[in-house]
Amino acid sequence: MGTSDVKIMQLRRDGECVCGALVPRGTTAGWHPELRIVLCATCLKLETPPTPIEVGTPGGSLQREYERRRAAREKRTRERHPHIGGLLLRLAGPVRTTEAFAVGARGEREAAEKLQREVGDTVLFLFNRKRGTGRTSGDIDIIAIAPSGVWIIDPKKYVGKKVRANRAGTMFVIGGTRRPQLSESMRRQIEVVTAGVRSGPAPTAPVRAAYCFIGADLPWSSLTVDGVAALTMRGTVKALREPGPLGADERARLHADLSHRFPPA
Repeated sequence: MGTSDVKIMQLRRDGECVCGALVPRGTTAGWHPELRIVLCATCLKLETPPTPIEVGTPGGSLQREYERRRAAREKRTRERHPHIGGLLLRLAGPVRTTEAFAVGARGEREAAEKLQREVGDTVLFLFNRKRGTGRTSGDIDIIAIAPSGVWIIDPKKYVGKKVRANRAGTMFVIGGTRRPQLSESMRRQIEVVTAGVRSGPAPTAPVRAAYCFIGADLPWSSLTVDGVAALTMRGTVKALREPGPLGADERARLHADLSHRFPPA
């Protein structure tokens, strides 16, 4: 494939380079019309000035979904009942399923603020990242590049809820309800981040993961679900402070590379 066959253009939709990096809409990149593949600036070796790393907005996706659902409900109610719509909304109160998005967004913001404050500059963070190019691909809440490796942190705010695992240790049971989607989502996150790290500037960097529970009732003994530790905020901070093989330069290179591969959601 010759570079003369590649068109340099601003992408009109999100794409994925042959190297595995996500290329967001509006990015200057290469497009091969015959092979129908995208080539990122790094693969094309485009002479582009370095840009500041977008660390992302903690809880951004959940907050936007909460606001979208709340606005849509208010619009429907006021259109159906133009005279008493406002009164009906006040009497009905918030919708539980919609409020869950706001609670999740607050949990992600709380976790991000606490982790950044407690670990200092030793750990570099990326928040609310795209996991794929599709609308249903999901997000990665927190990627933390620490001396001990690249961490996937999944904050969960379940205030006062009892958090346990099923007998097989393969899924969470929270407040008596099975939550298999939590471990399923984590498996997919680990898979895509590991693939990104293995093809990046530090391919041997360890990839680790943890759930960070906020306000939940965790057991006194350790809790691991499908091979991933369920930690308190304090436990997550302790894990990120562990020493490891990644020096400051390697962490910086990984931070820049992963910010490119997993752009803000």
